[in-house]
Amino acid sequence: ALGEKKDVYNTQLYVRDFTRIFSEPRVFHTFLRKGGRIFQLFTTNLLAVCVNPVSPEGVRLNSEELIQKIQQAIEVPVYDIKRMEQ
Repeated sequence: ALGEKKDVYNTQLYVRDFTRIFSEPRVFHTFLRKGGRIFQLFTTNLLAVCVNPVSPEGVRLNSEELIQKIQQAIEVPVYDIKRMEQ
């Protein structure tokens, strides 16, 4: 696994698009910091982000706060899918 490799300098990963990358943030950032590089073969346009403020365990987050925090970090619309169902 990439997180366990000591020397990733000049290691290049090619992925179809960003949706194919599944990694813990710590592993991802360590890989890049050590000199690893990731290239995507196809560009992708992110049109929106949908959030669900209810976890599988039933924990509820404040929907407005969740949307606001995510909206501050990205430049696409953010929707609460649970609110849209009502």
